Amino acid sequence: MGALGIYLKSFLAWRAEKYAAVPPLDLLRYFTRWRAGFAPGSTPLGNQLPWLTFAAVDFLGRNVGPRDTVFEWGMGGSSLFLARRAAHVVSIEHESAWFEITRAEIARREIANWEGFLVAPDPLPTGKDLSPSDPAAYYSSQTHFAGNTFRDYASFIDRYPDRHFDIVLIDGRVRPSCVRHAIAKARRIIVIDNAERRHYHPSYRMLREAGWTPRALAGPAAHVWTRNPATP
Repeated sequence: MGALGIYLKSFLAWRAEKYAAVPPLDLLRYFTRWRAGFAPGSTPLGNQLPWLTFAAVDFLGRNVGPRDTVFEWGMGGSSLFLARRAAHVVSIEHESAWFEITRAEIARREIANWEGFLVAPDPLPTGKDLSPSDPAAYYSSQTHFAGNTFRDYASFIDRYPDRHFDIVLIDGRVRPSCVRHAIAKARRIIVIDNAERRHYHPSYRMLREAGWTPRALAGPAAHVWTRNPATP
């Protein structure tokens, strides 16, 4: 079997296993990029790419321009991707080791239009019973953050005037809470990663009530085997 035959066989098996509901032409556009994500040493940070669906990456690539200001919760390859395209990028990260790794990579590449801030969670008073789906709770669904609040993390964007950012990317912790604060600060676009998660659904109601129209950008993403919707 030639190289083309091997490629098509791999593509058909990949589609049948994971993406049978996604239009074939869309998948053909993403398959090579998806497969390249599993090459030795390939990482979102090293590739300077957001860890989002390819549809969401392409959407940002089309819509982030040289005059735009961008705010993101969650640092990494997205920080470099956005900084290469926008006028200014502000990134928030909760994990100190990852913050230092990303900051070092940005410094190594001499990127000057980026600001990063480390905002760790704080302990909650004992006895709190909070839901991660409640935007007012600032509570993470991840069990190792039990007993912590991300209020300072999610509200960091409040330091900026309303409608200050052209684009806001929400790809960190307590995403419903981040949406709550992002709505007043974004002018054009809000992107939420993993928008299929049930406890993120209250975010849709907040967005619609504020006049935003959700749009799904579902499909494959680099470095993952499962479907991974994102919604602007």
